[in-house]
Order: sequence, then C-alpha cells, then structure tokens
Amino acid sequence: MAMGDLWWRSDSLRLLASARLATLLARLHEEHTTEAQTPANDEITRSERYARSRLSHGVNVQDMARHVGLGRVRFQQRYREARGKSPSRFLSEERMALSVRLLQESSLNLEQVSIRVGYRSRSAFTEAFRRNVGCTPAQWRRSHREMGQPAKEKAPNVDAFNSTLRYRPK
Repeated sequence: MAMGDLWWRSDSLRLLASARLATLLARLHEEHTTEAQTPANDEITRSERYARSRLSHGVNVQDMARHVGLGRVRFQQRYREARGKSPSRFLSEERMALSVRLLQESSLNLEQVSIRVGYRSRSAFTEAFRRNVGCTPAQWRRSHREMGQPAKEKAPNVDAFNSTLRYRPK
C-alpha cells in the first residue's frame, strides 16, 4: 500500500468526503425543486436541461447560452441572478454528481467515466473530482466498495441515493 493511500483509510476522512458530497447533492436537489418559474427561470431551466443531456459532449457555458438564444455574458448575468452561482459552477456540480453515480453504480473504468461526464482527459477529471469531493475518483470508488457497496451494471438510482442523505429537501 502506497503512503498516499493511507490517509484515505481513515474513517473520519472518508466520512468528511462523503459529507462534502452529500452536501453538494442536497444543494443540487434543493435548487431543482424550489425554483419559481418566471420567463428568465424558464430560459435557465431549459439551458440546464440541455446541459444535462449533453454532459458527455463537453457542453460549456457558451453552448448553454446559444441554446436559449443569448450571448455568453448576458446569459451568465441572468444565470447568476436566477441561481446565485455561475453557470460554470452548475456544470461542475452536475459533472461531479453524475460521476459519483457512475463510480458507485457502474463498472466503467475512470477513463470511461471521465468521458461520460464531459472531461477530455482522465487527469482533468481526477483533478476536478479531487477539488470538489476531497479525494480522487479511484479513492472514492475503492472506499465505497470496501464499505460493501459494489458497482452494478444498471442505471443509477438517484432516489435511492437521495434517501440515504441526512438532508431532506422540502
């Protein structure tokens, strides 16, 4: 076992990484269930739906803006006003949520997961995952398999995952 892997064996660090991930997923769920529909929010919602359907194609903020007929700068302003965060932050959060589901519930290798969530390289995916979740994708997958959660070949079950969160959206 390499020295770099020892820190991940700690239950407290594993719990911290899982808590950070649960917080991220709860925030995403809350944003999707509490937004009021206005014409501006409808544009934003359409752009989010488009982005989710095209994550594996490397969709970016410019693509989202173009989809709703706005320039990038105006779209970013409207998005921030409606959601309180940048559209690039939204894309990052969506990619992380999808990658966690794929790591947990599929047997795809890390290269395949990185492509499915829209990263051009495994190293870019690994760095983004580490920045957002607090560990590498391989460490996350290994720790969850060690905890008796083997990967499955079926599609991710978001409701089952959400039911394990401490946070319960309204």
